Amino acid sequence: MNFNSNSNAAPTTPATKNTDGTLPASAPPASMNDSSKYALHIAESGYATVNSTTGWAGCGFGAPFNGTGTGASETRTAYDMSAYDGIKFDVMAGASSQGAMDIEIMTAETQPATGQGGGGTATNTAVDENNNRSYIMDGVGTAATHTTTALSTSPQTVYIPFSMLVPRYFPAPSTCGTTKCEAPALVPAHGLGIQISDYPDFSTTGGYDLWVDNVSFYTGDNGLTPPGATMPTFNDGAKGFSHCTRPTFLGGKSAAGKYILWAYNNWKARYVKTYTGSGGGNIVVSPEVNSGSVVSEGIAYGMLIAAYMGDSALFSGLSKYWLSHSATGTLMTWRWSLDGTSSSGSGSATDSDEDAAFAYLEASKTSWGASYASNATTMISDIWSHDIDTASNLPKGGSNYSSIDPTNPSYFAPAYYREFAKVDSAHGWAAVADKTLTVLNTLGASVSSSDYLVPAWCSGTCTAVGSNTGSANPATDGLYQYDAHRVPWRVGLDYCWNGTASAGTYLNKLIGFFSSQASSKGISSIRDVYDLNGTADTTGEPNSMSIVGCAGVGSLSSSSFASFSSSAWQFVLDGENRASLDTVVKTGSTSYSYTYYNATVGLLTLLSMSGNFYAM
Repeated sequence: MNFNSNSNAAPTTPATKNTDGTLPASAPPASMNDSSKYALHIAESGYATVNSTTGWAGCGFGAPFNGTGTGASETRTAYDMSAYDGIKFDVMAGASSQGAMDIEIMTAETQPATGQGGGGTATNTAVDENNNRSYIMDGVGTAATHTTTALSTSPQTVYIPFSMLVPRYFPAPSTCGTTKCEAPALVPAHGLGIQISDYPDFSTTGGYDLWVDNVSFYTGDNGLTPPGATMPTFNDGAKGFSHCTRPTFLGGKSAAGKYILWAYNNWKARYVKTYTGSGGGNIVVSPEVNSGSVVSEGIAYGMLIAAYMGDSALFSGLSKYWLSHSATGTLMTWRWSLDGTSSSGSGSATDSDEDAAFAYLEASKTSWGASYASNATTMISDIWSHDIDTASNLPKGGSNYSSIDPTNPSYFAPAYYREFAKVDSAHGWAAVADKTLTVLNTLGASVSSSDYLVPAWCSGTCTAVGSNTGSANPATDGLYQYDAHRVPWRVGLDYCWNGTASAGTYLNKLIGFFSSQASSKGISSIRDVYDLNGTADTTGEPNSMSIVGCAGVGSLSSSSFASFSSSAWQFVLDGENRASLDTVVKTGSTSYSYTYYNATVGLLTLLSMSGNFYAM
């Protein structure tokens, strides 16, 4: 494998280019010498400045997997990587000032047909051309916060799973033109080469000094488990998921729990904190809510995630916080200040109560959570008493709501209700499950017969959607927005677990809409807010993990949506693995935001799409 420099500055010593443009091999230092006679050593600096805003354009070096010639005369043909799970190499920084570097895998989908190397099919610089999938290694002496291992002045072997390679950016709809607006997936059969690059997006050093040796492909799960973590035992659809088929990616591999451990690590590192107030425990922080809050929704989501990830310590910590911040009985007040000293909301929120109760129920079935069974049954009873309108068999907004006016369709959780009925036979949970699906189908047909988009809030039993009497934000609550995103997730779970026909009827319409959007225009064309007639709010953000991920779960209901399912899984996995690289993942000039809601709901949908969110 002959490495070539693609920088706009000549390499400094010790790596003067050969006359044919390739880079020379050097005898490796003793600390790196594992019987190799040679290793690549390259150091560069003084990159040309593009402008005062972006700095240098980028610099690096690379090699084709299957090519002839060198430099401008190099030609590349595809190398089939399908038999492998990732790429590995030995690497060592030659200087303690070494900054972050991007390890890119070039495929036909991200490279143009002509130009240096060629061999590709990319056509649009704002969508696919040079939008290589990559893995970022942090600089020497920094914490590995970017889904990576940090570089070191000591040699190390780095394993990079193909599943963790993410696109350099998500396309912005305004730049896509007529090109399908979606970052290219990695197609292992179309491998063209490896490139190690320094970009101003995430590095400020303006130079690099690296030793690289023993580049090769590998098979197995190396690199999927973060340092210090333990891979849980995942279900991967083996039980409780018999009515749905998991998405595929990477040329036919099925979505699975082992691919999301880094995503969990990223979410936990960013949003889970130790609570130092009365009662102790843990919190899930919501920085975008009132400039920083703790909401019951986040605590409940965290409990669900912890239960399925087998994180008993986190589950215990979140449970402590939940139970010490009660609105009534076992139901938590929906919003608190970060320090827990003041409640900035009143009463509970039904969606959070349901999620927390189901989390307790599932935790009680694990090897470590039997003691939570009483929490589950008590909370399920409290929900019936405070959150369910028994006259209509529909959930209210929370414990402070005296009626079902207004009603939030995203609080409808038929899959949960069927499980609640198994431990609480005294109440009519099955009737509530069936009624919520009847209302969704009736509402969808009445307000958006072609797509079944439903509003975040509606009046009464959702027979009207205009006035939204009593909702907090009447100007936007009649739209399909962030609350409403969760509807196909909750309905999709009922179909995957139970094969409920009315759930399938609803999803066939709703996911038909999203699948059609993605098929013709790409995942990145989907905005986060829609009018009920299917018109996207163009002031809304694209590339939202919550809207795409929840629709992805709903898409598992039919094999006709398999292409959308795969694209949704890939997109959400990419977003979660980006984590703290907000300044790298961009939509045009706007940074993609790894927000609390997108990150948390996105992680729940990855668990769901991989068959790891199920009735145990």
